Amino acid sequence: MIAALALLSCASPTVVSPSSPGPSARPSSTELVLPKVHEHFMVRIGPIAAGLARDAGIDLGAAVESALQRIDDALPGPPIAIQLEVDPFLAIPEIGIGGFSDPRSGSVRIALGTRPPAGLPAVIRDWLGPSLAHEIHHSRRSLRGPGDGTTTGEARVSEGLAGAFVFHVYTGSTRPPWIPSLCPRHLTQAWLALTRVDLGTAAHSPPTPHSSFCTPS
Repeated sequence: MIAALALLSCASPTVVSPSSPGPSARPSSTELVLPKVHEHFMVRIGPIAAGLARDAGIDLGAAVESALQRIDDALPGPPIAIQLEVDPFLAIPEIGIGGFSDPRSGSVRIALGTRPPAGLPAVIRDWLGPSLAHEIHHSRRSLRGPGDGTTTGEARVSEGLAGAFVFHVYTGSTRPPWIPSLCPRHLTQAWLALTRVDLGTAAHSPPTPHSSFCTPS
């Protein structure tokens, strides 16, 4: 069962078991209710993610709260449902975390890898906040407009804006491996190619490795 981290109004954190209120409930099946940070987020943390963080001595709830406070101060907007879980297929292997924002509902998924290269503490310290900021920027563009567009070129603009927002909120944060600098010639070539690709077709194409992205000559 997925544990839930609900940002609700209360005086102090409370642990509740969705299956049984008794003290014998397994920690991995408990629900953690935290004090209200903002009225704009409902966050669910999967039991495996919660367990990995607990074993590493990380207060994952506090880390999420701190990030959302910072992000919402910079970009307030409509409510967003956020799910944080372990999913090695969604997590980016190079950094051990990944994310997705549903363009229809605005809901956000943040996925942790099972074995992050630099370890889970480094992922939470360096990448959790920026990942949330990136996906929440996408979400709020979807919910308030103008959305991410319908072509790969428009989506690339949306990705760039989300990346710029991350650097605005987290000044000095590590540049992700998928945001290389392009020389003017390569930028023009990439833009002309991408604006001709429809996202419906691109969605069925194999992913492009980050290492093959165009870099300055």
